[in-house]
Formats: sequence, C-alpha cells, structure tokens
Amino acid sequence: MLLSCGHALALQELPAVTTTGAANVTVTAPPVDEAVLPPAELIRLLDHESFAQRERAAEMLLSLPHLGLPEIEKHVASGDLSPEQEARLEPIALELMARTPRAGMGVQFSRDIPEQNGVELGRAIDGFDAARVLQPGDVIRSIADIPVTSVNIARYAILSHDPGDEMAVELLRQGEPLRVTVVAGSFADLNNGRANLNPDELRMAWHYRLARLRSPLVAQKPPIGLNITPEEWRLMNDAVGRAIDEQILEATARHADMQRNNPSFRLTTRQIEPDQPAMIAA
Repeated sequence: MLLSCGHALALQELPAVTTTGAANVTVTAPPVDEAVLPPAELIRLLDHESFAQRERAAEMLLSLPHLGLPEIEKHVASGDLSPEQEARLEPIALELMARTPRAGMGVQFSRDIPEQNGVELGRAIDGFDAARVLQPGDVIRSIADIPVTSVNIARYAILSHDPGDEMAVELLRQGEPLRVTVVAGSFADLNNGRANLNPDELRMAWHYRLARLRSPLVAQKPPIGLNITPEEWRLMNDAVGRAIDEQILEATARHADMQRNNPSFRLTTRQIEPDQPAMIAA
C-alpha cells in the first residue's frame, strides 16, 4: 500500500490493511511530533478524515506558545476553510481573545436612542483618547463603519478591536453629523476590566471582527490590469457593503437569540465612580 505524503506527515499511526490471498498486512506510519508542525498545517488537519486527528490538531493549535489572532484571522479571512475548520477555529480564536487585551474606547454609554439610530454618550473617561474628541451627549451612530443601534452593539464593536487600533466614529453632536478618529485604549484599564467579559461577549466581538476581515475596504478605482469599468467596480464595492451589512445583521440576530434563550444573559454594568449614574462602559 502507498501512503500519501500528507497522511504520513499528519498521522501518528495510520493502520491500513491490504489483503493478498489469505494474508493481512498492516502498514503503520512512523510517529510524528505535531509540536513541530506549523499552524497552517495544523489548521489543514482540522478537516482531516480522522476525527481523532482533528481533535489532536485543535489541541496542538491551542498549545502553540506563539500562536496569535492574526494567524487564525489570516486563514479564516481567506475563505478557503471548510465549515468544520471554521467551527473548530472559533473556540480557539475566543480563547486567544480572552488571553489578550481587548480594546476599550474609554466611554460610558447612557442609553439607546432609536429615533436617531445611535446610542448616547454619558461621558468620556480621562486618560483615554476618546476624552480628546468625544463629548457627553454625543449620539454615536457607527464605530469602525459598524452601525451601532444599541449599547450592546457598540460594546461588541469596540471589543472586537485591539488596544492601539484607530476607530472611525460617526456621531451627531447637537444634531450635526461629525466623523472623528479615536485610538483605542485597553478595556482592562476600565474599572469593570477584563474580568467582566463573558464568553458570549467575546463571541459576538469575534463575529464583528470577522465581518471586518472578510470585507476589507476596497479602492474606489479598479486595480490596474483589471479589465472592468469604474462603474462595474463601483457595483462590486456596493456588493461588498451589502455583504458587511448582512454579516452584521446575522451577528445581531445571534445576540437577540442569546437573550431570548437565556434571560440571565445581560451585560455587566458597574459604576466607574461612586457618584456616577449606572452606565455601560466600553
């Protein structure tokens, strides 16, 4: 029996039986140390025909000391993964998000304002970049091009970023539209800190992060050498925008399902200062 290079590399044991007359011959591949396999190979093995091998590859990915979110994101954003590979990478990504600092804008949101399709800013916290450009009473309508029609969505959109990321914020200030850029700080620097993040929040933040990764911003003009007109390129851009909206709507629907199926699922709200009214910080 001939063994493919991929099977010989991937499997610790590959029992294969062939029959010649009455004799059975078992061929076993030599043991392999998965610790030496690169992340890309382990991700490939998440779709292996052997369930045990898929489980082992997932375990090994989490044990890699230098594995970071960018490596996982690169493969997920490629669109080349099978549904099982994506499903197996999600808990790994959530674990990595829990291990690493999440972004904090350094604000407190006071309430949803449905009639203005946004959320009201209660205050910006000193020490964060938000205090430079945001004011109490601002109505935040989008963060990093994600429409924020509720405080929960605003929080997820912020948590999906890393400290140091620049976030474009669209808002209304005294009824006038304004677009500013806010550099994210660390959620751990807020009084309600990383310890208050639960798996559902991280999962929603991951899905919003994926929406950005899978629909990167594209230029307004077609790339050189691409034989299409500017109008055709504009239509392609519009299709990308609709894809972003669909992914955001799906993530929002998942959040609504979580709240319907689990009445106890609510964001933790804690005051940053004793004399401040209770508001949700992010």
